[in-house]
Amino acid sequence: MSNNQVKIIILDDDLFFGTLINRFLTNLGFDNVTHFLDERECLENTLSDEYCVYILDQELEESSGLTIMKEIRKINNKAVFIFLSGQEYCHVAIKAIKEGAIDYIEKNKTTLLDLKRLLENLTSNGYNGFSGYSRLAV
Repeated sequence: MSNNQVKIIILDDDLFFGTLINRFLTNLGFDNVTHFLDERECLENTLSDEYCVYILDQELEESSGLTIMKEIRKINNKAVFIFLSGQEYCHVAIKAIKEGAIDYIEKNKTTLLDLKRLLENLTSNGYNGFSGYSRLAV
């Protein structure tokens, strides 16, 4: 699977960080990247049975990434989830992984490199190669 075949949805209420990730991924060759600032708009634009990667901020304006992941899963069971957070909450990271996220990345100086490696692995292995994958030992 090539970069231009992967649809990526970013949900981050931080305009700067969401835009940074969007531009970074576009520069890596991902052509189909969308950034949403709020949960409602993201959910309204979720399509059923569509292979895509959701990059979710855990701390959102009105909700949490975990809650949004559950809502998206009701609509689209083919979605893949990556969590990003400015908070280092081990218990939330473990819960996200146990509930089906493929990774939980802390927002820090290595975030973009971690995200790049994860997406490269995803595109080289395909979606089926990611069931249960995680850098975390759960």
